[in-house]
Amino acid sequence: MITATLVTKHRKLPIVAPPLEEIGWHVDSIEVDTDALGTFAGDVPRLHPPLATARHKALLGANRSAAQWLLASEGSISPWFGGIHRDSEFVVAVHQESGTTVAGRASELGITCVRFTVEQDTTPEQIIAECAAADLPHHRLVVAARDHVTTPRGDLADVAAVLDAVDDLRRWSDTVVVQTDLRAHLCPSRHGTIAAAASDLAVRLSTSCPSCHQVGFGEVARLPGLPCARCSQPTLEIAELDLSCPWCGVEQRRSTDAASADPALCSACNP
Repeated sequence: MITATLVTKHRKLPIVAPPLEEIGWHVDSIEVDTDALGTFAGDVPRLHPPLATARHKALLGANRSAAQWLLASEGSISPWFGGIHRDSEFVVAVHQESGTTVAGRASELGITCVRFTVEQDTTPEQIIAECAAADLPHHRLVVAARDHVTTPRGDLADVAAVLDAVDDLRRWSDTVVVQTDLRAHLCPSRHGTIAAAASDLAVRLSTSCPSCHQVGFGEVARLPGLPCARCSQPTLEIAELDLSCPWCGVEQRRSTDAASADPALCSACNP
């Protein structure tokens, strides 16, 4: 049986483990202060891109687990349009002996995410109105000083707690930011995307390289350019996939199953 240890601070084991257990892996977890590599609240800056951060997280468990593989996940949340946010998640497996990294990824729209600024003249009524879209208490909020002169107040489950935190932090900073607490255990709308990334990882860990026959062969990049069905101009829709092996580095390029893109997604036909 293949063994793996998930390095996490935010209770991700029930989300990450099931897809890997379905392919026969045994997964446990250890708690490590992964916030040292960066926080969503911004009080600890992120120094690396999400995939590299996920790998650094996994390696924090290198001297604390005898498992064959170390696991970790990292997400990034970005505004899309119309108040919608995109959640992009990586779940990685790092082979302890060789350092080889296999990554699963997933991206979805529609995560619950609010963010607003509170100035000295912002009223409690305005704050209460902004909190209406926060899905409290299922999701939690965090209040942080814009310049991070003091520790953020997170895991806030109701408006009263938010108002108290705002009053406290406004003693330290003229401007504070209220936003969804995006830590995984406090933001359930991330769970589906994390699970999808874990499932993608499980697929890769079940896929052998056509050259060296090690597991982990899979997609590393998506290339746009699928032609429009009406005018044949290239679109931003995915036309080809780059695949690679993390062990031997062999690469392949494959076309997607789609022959053409919907004209509604074409900037020429639908500017």
